[in-house]
Amino acid sequence: MSFSTRSFLLRKYQKLKSQKKKKIVKYIIVVHGQLFFASVSEFVEAFDYTSKNKKIDFADSHIWDESAVGAIDKVVLKLKEQNNQVTMTNLNASGEKLVYTLAVSYLTHK
Repeated sequence: MSFSTRSFLLRKYQKLKSQKKKKIVKYIIVVHGQLFFASVSEFVEAFDYTSKNKKIDFADSHIWDESAVGAIDKVVLKLKEQNNQVTMTNLNASGEKLVYTLAVSYLTHK
């Protein structure tokens, strides 16, 4: 995959869980590809900020720089402003170090 603004994809899944006769909807967003300065605008614009309970899965991606962390921060803060719960999963070691060193938002990580 080439390093361009189209170097990543988001795949969205919806999971329905039943808990005490109440439906809980959880959206899983899977990020594919390289997240760096040239792809951050498209990353931020790709999110649906209206649905609740987001899980962002970075298993198939790599976070390269501070601008990528800024984009993740922007997405998380915007989601949390609208009372969404946000969880990030499967960051690789270098991406996790960047996010937790530079991110402004408090992120739930598993």
